[in-house]
Amino acid sequence: MTEAQLTQEVSSGEKKGLVVRPYFSDSAVDPYDEIEWVRHHVQTRDRSGKVLFDMEDVEAPDFWSARAVQIAAEKYFRKAGLPLPRGHESSIKELVSRVSEAIAAWGREHGYFATAKDADLFERELRWLLVNQYAAFNSPVWFNCGLHHKYGTDGTGGNWTWDMEKGGVYQVENNYERPQCSACFILSVEDTLIDKGGIMDFVVSEARIFKYGSGSGANFSRVRGAGEPLSGGGTSSGLMSFLKIPDVAAGSIKSGGTTRRAAKMVILDDDHPEIMEFIRWKAREEDKARLLLESGIGLDSSGVPDFNGEAYQTVSGQNSNNSVRLSDAFMKAYLADTPWTLKARTSGKTLREVDATEMMREIAKAAWRCADPGVQFHDTINTWHTCPESGPIRGSNPCSEYMFLDNTACNLASLNLMKFLADDGSFDAEGYAAANRIVFMAQEIIVDLASYPTEQIGKNSHDYRPLGLGYANLGTLLMCMGLPYDSKEGRGIASTITAIMNGVGYLTSAEMAAVQGPFAGYRKNEKAMLQVMARHREHAVALLETGSAITADNEDQHRVDARTESLAQYAVAVWDKVLEEGEKHGFRNSQATVLAPTGTIGFLMDCDTTGIEPDFSLVKWKLHAGGEWRQIINQSIPLALERLGYSEGEVDDIILYVLGDGATPGKETVEGAPHLKKEHLPVFDCANTCGEDGTRYIHHMGHVRMMAAAQPFISGAISKTVNLPATVTPEDIQETYVESWRLGLKAMAIYRDGSKHSQPLSSKTAKKAEAKKEEAAEVAIVGPKWGELRELKDTTSQVWKTKVTVHDPELGTMNVHITFREDDDGALSEIFLNAGNKGSGTQFLCDSLAKAWSRQLRLGYTVASLAGDLVGQNGPIRGMTGHPFLKNVKGIEDLVGKLLAYHYLGETRFINPELLEKYRQSLDYEPPRHEYLDQLRLFRNQMTKRPEKTLSEFVEEEPKSAKKNGGGKGIDVMGKLREDKTCGDCGFMMVRNGACHKCINCGATDGCS
Repeated sequence: MTEAQLTQEVSSGEKKGLVVRPYFSDSAVDPYDEIEWVRHHVQTRDRSGKVLFDMEDVEAPDFWSARAVQIAAEKYFRKAGLPLPRGHESSIKELVSRVSEAIAAWGREHGYFATAKDADLFERELRWLLVNQYAAFNSPVWFNCGLHHKYGTDGTGGNWTWDMEKGGVYQVENNYERPQCSACFILSVEDTLIDKGGIMDFVVSEARIFKYGSGSGANFSRVRGAGEPLSGGGTSSGLMSFLKIPDVAAGSIKSGGTTRRAAKMVILDDDHPEIMEFIRWKAREEDKARLLLESGIGLDSSGVPDFNGEAYQTVSGQNSNNSVRLSDAFMKAYLADTPWTLKARTSGKTLREVDATEMMREIAKAAWRCADPGVQFHDTINTWHTCPESGPIRGSNPCSEYMFLDNTACNLASLNLMKFLADDGSFDAEGYAAANRIVFMAQEIIVDLASYPTEQIGKNSHDYRPLGLGYANLGTLLMCMGLPYDSKEGRGIASTITAIMNGVGYLTSAEMAAVQGPFAGYRKNEKAMLQVMARHREHAVALLETGSAITADNEDQHRVDARTESLAQYAVAVWDKVLEEGEKHGFRNSQATVLAPTGTIGFLMDCDTTGIEPDFSLVKWKLHAGGEWRQIINQSIPLALERLGYSEGEVDDIILYVLGDGATPGKETVEGAPHLKKEHLPVFDCANTCGEDGTRYIHHMGHVRMMAAAQPFISGAISKTVNLPATVTPEDIQETYVESWRLGLKAMAIYRDGSKHSQPLSSKTAKKAEAKKEEAAEVAIVGPKWGELRELKDTTSQVWKTKVTVHDPELGTMNVHITFREDDDGALSEIFLNAGNKGSGTQFLCDSLAKAWSRQLRLGYTVASLAGDLVGQNGPIRGMTGHPFLKNVKGIEDLVGKLLAYHYLGETRFINPELLEKYRQSLDYEPPRHEYLDQLRLFRNQMTKRPEKTLSEFVEEEPKSAKKNGGGKGIDVMGKLREDKTCGDCGFMMVRNGACHKCINCGATDGCS
């Protein structure tokens, strides 16, 4: 929309209602008729191969991927009890129509639109955006909205909603008539056990939220600390004892929920008497789980630690994200190295002092060990508060993007940024603004259509009407535009896109305030809200003038990218109109935007990257119809290369280098690619190193700076985990927290690669065993000194074999038989190879190689050294393979090296994680050899009397120093950032997604979106 169109939209709404003009859809053609529809057979299996979900003849647009169709069918289709031919939804048409029609109908009924034609155009535009994957609502809308309107579905009551005729909230008898549509809730907890608003009341409210597929967070700082006096005499048992109650309740609902796993956030202020215990809580509990895992309790059927197993179910604190609320006063005390005061909850008196430096160190150490707690910056959050007269912002939702008053809710929606990339590489600001306007209208209509789990949330949601408009696919967009994620130009584009979204959201809110009136709490907060709007505009102006929204950025502030400048001009024009119309009409909504992780809905929109995240890798595995996975080039690469000026032939050469040709495997990285200029390498940097030979990845401060670029244009906050390599220290994490605070971020969560204990015990077990000399002899694999030939017994039971079929372009299909022989201690001692006919040249070569490798091992050469020598070597018998996850090899040396690295070292850096998980869930799955050997040694150790270990001996030792920049190679360098947390729905591994997790198989999340 142009500035004139924006003005016309607002003025037209002052008296009559909202005017809608078709921008995307053709008013003469049904959006569905513009699409070619195809049918899919959708099936999902767990890790054992058991079919979890199976639906045939699922109708979907031909451009929807198999993964997107799977998400819609499995997660969002209503499965039973509908007046449809099959008794359930089976078409994307049915899903999209049910949602869009229900929202439009409510808008018509309650006077949002100027005319019936405007209402019809709104419904048509919304349907077009949804079916074409331009936008998606948060999951509860897809779960619940429209079921009663479209199908007459009834359900139990108990939720609270606004009475549109009489005013006030009332309790509904049918929750589907007024469905729960918000993903994010913030609750409050008072200092009482059984009274209203207390701990037990909180548990009931949270259970109701979880039941309908949403998540909640709460600040527990009002609950008294241990030892504080009680009114009836005696002293309090303390907050930590009570935190276990909602933790256990959430764990139970997580297993029995009807739609998704429970998602919860626990927050504690920095001056609470039990803050140190809270900081250490989850890490301490993980240590207990570690003890159980070491004893063989909580392992899955293959002997691997299971996050959903008995060990983790036994300990507390595993069912929530935890965050410490840090004030400016604390941050200054930390930087000044001065004491910090902890205060009583009831009297406010000082109970004791702690060292601020030590407290920050404990936060960083706990995050280093188990990724919790995160931090939230209280004063930064509240300086952007639009409603301070109604109370401070104390809490957030589980993923930390929604931050507002206690006992409020927020419904989320996100736009797919790649849909607005024009053919010439520019960003379609007008189309983007038009889409934001339609989606924001829909979110506003949902506020009173929906119901809420408590009376107070129902009232506050009506009175304040906070919304969470956001986006996904930023990382893909920047690469396709030929811009590095970690660059001023990349951050400039991100800032302007976010500024436009936020501005259009608030402008639409002012437009709706002219029709429906401002939100009930606006008048007492008018001055503060207009001041926040002015701050948003100031940052947009600074962005136009300097190309950077980061005031603390020390980059060249006078170099403005042309594309950034054009978008910034549009953003400033929008924000000028926001202030003008806001002063006239007020605002219908107290908040407009957040940046959510967009886990499941990101899959639904076929986004390559979620939320504000960068790309993960340059080569990906795509799920095709029928469940087949195929390796494809990241589609951002050819677009980026074209934007950077490479010819068609040069692009083809680079793609061939990255992907390979089927016979010769690709490098899976652009590093070393022909024609590629060195200055263009940063464009293709990802969150992780790419391929076996790649050394580049985005430094963690690149993630922090990107968040800082977007934060000034967000009502709430940004859900994003800053991923760190395994080699970082707690001191590095402390520095990251300080820089995040200085750059104006509202929240920060970090994840150090490999920090979770629910992962194979192999290398860590060995390291701990080496800590005691008397145990080292029992568990370590000790080889002879170099030159001392190891004597082998005539027979041993430690022999295992494998066969790999290799399709060599010259030699043809060949079966390679590999036998590994171990001594009685489990140390690899000999390798045998069989390939080709007896007496052939191929078999002679295999014999020679196997004998040479075996002799090296018997002379004391380590498996790690041998694998390092072999991986990546070119040789005979190369090409595509029939192996479940080693899909191509450069030669027989490369094949053996990778098998050694995977089976004996637990190395998976060179393996696509989706292929590995697909293998793990198959009936043919066999665990890597080191897991069997670890369990064997553990069993032998348990059979031998040993001195009792203390808990501290199981705690992973922190490194004294580490490389702070990306670029290294090896096992300890950032690999594939595995989260080592399994999905409760299908058993596959989950990966970090914002501050939460998503499943790479079925699309489930433990967050809110």
